[in-house]
Amino acid sequence: MRSKSLFAAALGGWLAVSVLVGCDGGSSPAARQYPLHGEVVEVSGGQLKIDHEAIPGYMGAMQMTFPVSQPVLLQGLQAGDHVHGQLSVTGGQPIVTELSKD
Repeated sequence: MRSKSLFAAALGGWLAVSVLVGCDGGSSPAARQYPLHGEVVEVSGGQLKIDHEAIPGYMGAMQMTFPVSQPVLLQGLQAGDHVHGQLSVTGGQPIVTELSKD
C-alpha cells in the first residue's frame, strides 16, 4: 500500500510541476514592430485614426483606428498631418508606440 501512496504522491508532484512549467506566468508572445506612415484622419479618445500606407508583413494600405501607448503621442496632432512612427503588435493587438509629424 505504501508504494502505491508514494507513487501517487510522486505522480501528483510531477503533474503539478508540469502544469506550472506549462503555465509560464502569463508571458505573452514577443511584440512585432512595424513602421507606420500616413495621414491623420482623426484624433479622439486616446486613439488615432490614420489613412496609412501598406505596412509590409502586416497589412495593406487602409484607414484604421489604432490605440496609442501614451496620450502624449497625440499632442498637437490634427486631421491632415502627415506622420510616421512605430506600430507594435502583440497577440494580434496593434498599438502605436512612436509617432512624429513628417
